[in-house]
Amino acid sequence: MNDVDMTGIDFMPIAYNTVANDNTYEGTAFSGSINGNGNEISNLTITFNNRYIGLIAYTTANARLNNIALTNINIDNAEHFTGGLVGRNGGTITRSYTTGTVDKEILDIISDIGGLVGFNRGTILNSYATGIIPDGRGFIGFNGNNSLGRGTVTNSYWYIGSSGRNASGGEDLTNNNYTGVQSANTIADNGGTYQASLKTGEDQQNNPTYTIGDVFVGWDFNNVWEFREGQWPILRGIEGQE
Repeated sequence: MNDVDMTGIDFMPIAYNTVANDNTYEGTAFSGSINGNGNEISNLTITFNNRYIGLIAYTTANARLNNIALTNINIDNAEHFTGGLVGRNGGTITRSYTTGTVDKEILDIISDIGGLVGFNRGTILNSYATGIIPDGRGFIGFNGNNSLGRGTVTNSYWYIGSSGRNASGGEDLTNNNYTGVQSANTIADNGGTYQASLKTGEDQQNNPTYTIGDVFVGWDFNNVWEFREGQWPILRGIEGQE
């Protein structure tokens, strides 16, 4: 797979829902594998007004999405189950990220719209979202529940500064593998979700040796992640990251 520029294309989601504006999914869910090989898919635009929206609308437990870079996405008129990469995820997503805008149509919908995934009951590992999410949630919108099944998120984050969202689905994930980054110098417990923010003034004086390793405990910065001073972590070998 090479870099793909989708400028000028109003994209219809893979595995889109054939029933308009209904929570019931009646499409053909994606159950295959996609390896983006670290190449960049840029300027994805979706204006399709329905539920289950993203590059892929719905994935099953067998789906595998790896090494996918989605930059400068523009998803408008979002409704339930909308994410930059997947609307509703039941599969496994690894080493993938999104940037751009995911915006909604109806003012009272926020719970299942996210930068990477709208509704997650699968597995997300080593991934992030830094896009603009005006009224959704930063990384995933909703991380499942006891009756529907809960998703797993490990070593992943969203960037509060660009998304404008200081919360994300999965607040029940009470470990620092799931992080909202303001700027990557320190970490504080924010209602079960760990949120990083820059230490300044007295706090910084009291903790002068606080390092990126203190924030992202257990993350692999030798093989998977790279940290550039003054920026958020990026994935090694993946295109389009600033």
